[in-house]
Amino acid sequence: MWPRVRALAVATMFSGVTPQLWRKYTDWPLMVAAIIFLAGYSIQVIANLPYAHADALDDIIWATWVVFAFASFASLPCYGS
Repeated sequence: MWPRVRALAVATMFSGVTPQLWRKYTDWPLMVAAIIFLAGYSIQVIANLPYAHADALDDIIWATWVVFAFASFASLPCYGS
């Protein structure tokens, strides 16, 4: 029962949001997150960093993955029927 209630709450929260409106407000923030991810991953692969710096880059990379996952799941109600 609880997953249905949660799904209904999320669906009503985004009920007025169209896919075009969602893209309008999320395109640039996701682009910035993608650039941060690309820069962090490139530095991690190319540079020979000490463990503390490599660990900080890992945290940044994982944070961008969390942003991407959240954006993907949060946009699902916009594309529902």
